[in-house]
Amino acid sequence: MNKKVARMLYLIGLLLTLGLPVQADAPLAHDLRISQIYGGGGTSGAALKSDFVELYNHSDSAIDLSGWSLQYASAAANNWSVTPLGPVVIAPYGYLLVKMAEGSGGSDAGTALAQPDVVGSINLSSRSGKVALVEAVATISGFGDPAIRDFVGYGSANDFEGSGPAPGFSNTTGAARKSGGCIDADDNAADFDSVDPAPRNSQSPGTVCGLRLRDIQADRHLSPYAGFIARDLPGVITVVRPSGFYLQDPEPDRRVSTAEALFVRTAEVSGLFPGDALLVTGLVQETRDEFNPAELTVTTLISPTISLQSQANPLPPPVILGLNGRVPPHQVIDDDANGDVETSGIFNATVDGIDFWESLEGMLVQVENALIVGPNSSGVIAVVGDGGALASGLSPRGALVIGPDDFNPERIFVNPLFQTLPRLHVGQRFSAPISGPLDYVNGNFVIQAVGLPAALPFDLPPELAPAALSDQLSVATFNVKNLGPDDGPAAFAALAAAIVDNLDAPDLLALQEVQDNSGAADDGVVDAALTLGLLIDAIAAAGGPAYDFRQINPRNHGDGGQPGGNIRVAFLFRSDRGLTFVDRPGGDAVTPTFVVAGGFGLELTLSPGRIDPANPAFFNSRRSLAGEFRFRGRTIFVIANHFNSRIGDTPLFGRWQPPQLSSEPSRIAKAQVIHAFVAGLLDLDPAARVIVLGDFNDFHFAPALQTLAGDKLHPLSFDLPATERYSYIYEGNAQMIDHILVSDSLYAAQPEIDVVHINPEYAVADQFTDHDPVLARFILPDLTEVLFIPLMRR
Repeated sequence: MNKKVARMLYLIGLLLTLGLPVQADAPLAHDLRISQIYGGGGTSGAALKSDFVELYNHSDSAIDLSGWSLQYASAAANNWSVTPLGPVVIAPYGYLLVKMAEGSGGSDAGTALAQPDVVGSINLSSRSGKVALVEAVATISGFGDPAIRDFVGYGSANDFEGSGPAPGFSNTTGAARKSGGCIDADDNAADFDSVDPAPRNSQSPGTVCGLRLRDIQADRHLSPYAGFIARDLPGVITVVRPSGFYLQDPEPDRRVSTAEALFVRTAEVSGLFPGDALLVTGLVQETRDEFNPAELTVTTLISPTISLQSQANPLPPPVILGLNGRVPPHQVIDDDANGDVETSGIFNATVDGIDFWESLEGMLVQVENALIVGPNSSGVIAVVGDGGALASGLSPRGALVIGPDDFNPERIFVNPLFQTLPRLHVGQRFSAPISGPLDYVNGNFVIQAVGLPAALPFDLPPELAPAALSDQLSVATFNVKNLGPDDGPAAFAALAAAIVDNLDAPDLLALQEVQDNSGAADDGVVDAALTLGLLIDAIAAAGGPAYDFRQINPRNHGDGGQPGGNIRVAFLFRSDRGLTFVDRPGGDAVTPTFVVAGGFGLELTLSPGRIDPANPAFFNSRRSLAGEFRFRGRTIFVIANHFNSRIGDTPLFGRWQPPQLSSEPSRIAKAQVIHAFVAGLLDLDPAARVIVLGDFNDFHFAPALQTLAGDKLHPLSFDLPATERYSYIYEGNAQMIDHILVSDSLYAAQPEIDVVHINPEYAVADQFTDHDPVLARFILPDLTEVLFIPLMRR
């Protein structure tokens, strides 16, 4: 009878006799095996100076070897030498290296054995012998001793398991159990090969046998087998890349929560083709971008050994994403983790978008009727499936708008592997399904598409604001994206055309990202009169009115942005419709402006003037600029802003859930400063007319905007339909980050607000800036002031 079967029956009988339950899945002693033996150590021409025996734990549980031993006898003898093994624990799927006798050969007697876990002194024969793994330290009686858990006879040994002994050794070879220790048919002759000795110790990667790709992926973000060598994984190549290939199991199970594929990383891809059926052995690794530790890992197989089984096999059918297959979550990215999503929370591929996409990692997927929701940049493009039928927040122009609790997990990115993306814009659809393996790159899940179909044309004309009424004040905020003279005439002409034609030449523009006269050159220049003058000239050349500007030069390198560019905010205004700027000289980069009572009401001490420029909230960031205007008998205070960007925040589909917003406190601090300034002004005159506008780099529902508004200002963004609230598109998410807020008196002046969509919906190559301007209009008829009430304005 097979020794293992006999031992198992004995244990089962014992348990039944004692009235104890039989644990069918409990690790048995024979999961611990002898996996490698070498007996030529230290002899002339030897590979190593020491003999050794290597053990392998085939189970998923650690085994304490206290009370265990290795015992050795020569080929025909029954005199056993004993090496106790404990106290030591062998890890699940791990190895243990037992050093035996060290030979006394000369300089050619091999290299030292590295880091043995146990040291013994038995001198093993390099030709023939017997090694027993014993769950006891007492000397065994012989081959049939019941304490033996594994037994290897090699060479001409008279005792062995199965049909014959394992191959004999030499000074340069040993015997190793096949498949890294996985093979154990109780037959020494069949289970062992003659090999060059390659000892593994407790620090070596463990080996796991009998897995499928879904076992490696599991229903979690981190593979339970990361750091282990997986043996003989079956699969079919779906896509070959220069850095490796995607391997997918053609026989999936019914669980949708476990991916059936992964990426095998290797530069040796010559001769490999889609449809090749393989058995692959390699080290399971969770690969994370070393420069972006907040991103998720990708489960990868590295250092592979590949065995080709057959060729030209059909590829596994792709998983259809959407109405005809698996529907991605359309609201929740993750709602149960609090911190590291890879180690906390519940893996829920039905509810959580981040888990849904993880459950498809490496697999062939297919998007049907893909609708473009973000312009192509960095070689990828954002889409949603089924023409957006299941997408939440889809705008009439095809943009996918975020909400307070919805950052659109249904978005998926497409990277055409072997072609360049054409210039594509929001609202276009592809003429055929897009398919390819699902990957994770730069913080997003990406379809590595093989063969991108043509995109269908879609008319998306830039919007045109209607003409302002004669009694309306027209005000806009516009980020002009690092505008400097070195951008060239075409850039100025494009911006001028947008201001004249698309915005109908507003009375007042608050501009952000105006660079100095030398542009990006880091030469100490800080003045921007030339930059603003070129824009004013371009507006005139485009048929627009005459504009003037006001701004304050920052200190060199004082306000952040592109090094040397010295970006700042600025006012651009026309005076042919009743708007005038009230100049109050003395403003500079470091002197704050205040609100005081003047002869005709409230006024600024400096106009233009910076608001609390020394406040730490503005360190290395653009200072806010206040200006005093008059429009048809009314004083209007305008504050232009450009809050810090979101650089440093972790990705939506990143490791940290909810995402860590490291940039947010700085915006909140700035909002507190501006709110305090406005609140002080309105406390002096609740009827004062105040406009706060600019690029706030935050959403209308975000804490920074809530702090800024408080109970003093009205964010006009909320007056827009929900699907119109976007001035910027980032990674396919349309979002409102440019805002206009007004005081009660102006909110009562029948304000109209419009985001004039002319930029971020289009291919980056076709954009002249990356923001849409936001335009507001207020009905303010002529007013003749005949009475002054101190600290109040009519």
